[in-house]
Amino acid sequence: MILLWIPVIAYLLTPVVLLLLWRTRFWRPVTGRPTPWRLSPGVSFALFALSIVGGGIVASIGVRMVADAAIEGTTMRLAIGTWAGVAGGLLGAAPGWVIAAQEPRPADAPPPMTLSMGVVAGVVGLALALPPVEAAASLGQALQQAISGRPPDPLAHDTLQVLMATTPDLGWWLMVAGAVVGAPVLEEILYRGFLQQGLRRLDIGPWLATVSTAGLFTLMHLPALPIEGRISALSGLFVLAIGLGLIRERTGRLAPCILAHALFNTFNLLLAIATTG
Repeated sequence: MILLWIPVIAYLLTPVVLLLLWRTRFWRPVTGRPTPWRLSPGVSFALFALSIVGGGIVASIGVRMVADAAIEGTTMRLAIGTWAGVAGGLLGAAPGWVIAAQEPRPADAPPPMTLSMGVVAGVVGLALALPPVEAAASLGQALQQAISGRPPDPLAHDTLQVLMATTPDLGWWLMVAGAVVGAPVLEEILYRGFLQQGLRRLDIGPWLATVSTAGLFTLMHLPALPIEGRISALSGLFVLAIGLGLIRERTGRLAPCILAHALFNTFNLLLAIATTG
């Protein structure tokens, strides 16, 4: 019943949200001024690549250690692999803090929003993004069904499928923590930080940088999406990523993006529990 009402509510609210964004000009990123991002494009892109590679290497080491230790439980094995990947990615990103501390903020860049206002902007931004995200996902579901001839799985992510198929234990909760804390922190640093702001420092416009980053962010999730639900999931993820990029442009901070991303993953988890429980 919940899944039936969500698309209806999303279709009704999306025009209202778009009109509100248009009237308040929240949709319009700051233009004509550089980003307050302190890292140069070359450093940003290098750290993006280093974090991706480092996360993959450490995740594979974690998976191998799990296999060698014969750890029981699917969720615990997956949780260790997830957190190993997060740790490896953050380790690759860590030099960014050291380098940024030695670089001045561009003198003509707009000052970032205060942290408290940024938190509010992150929550409000996600609230505004949810209806278009759900509407896009619903349209993707319709297209998926038209192509395949069968309805897509509502749990359009491997992690959600595993969590909903197992009884909560320590590994289950560690997987949840990885989804609502670890992944948002790492992914926002990589995509809305290194990639999007690296593009902005190349004098690429905010919309082109936001959409380009959103496209890569969406495609990088492809391996974790079940084939029967990919169109729906990719559609929603792309709209979400644009929303996160706009939050970054409007606030000048990563913390609001991390918060919005974490709340979105929490919303999806609670929705999955409500629809399968």
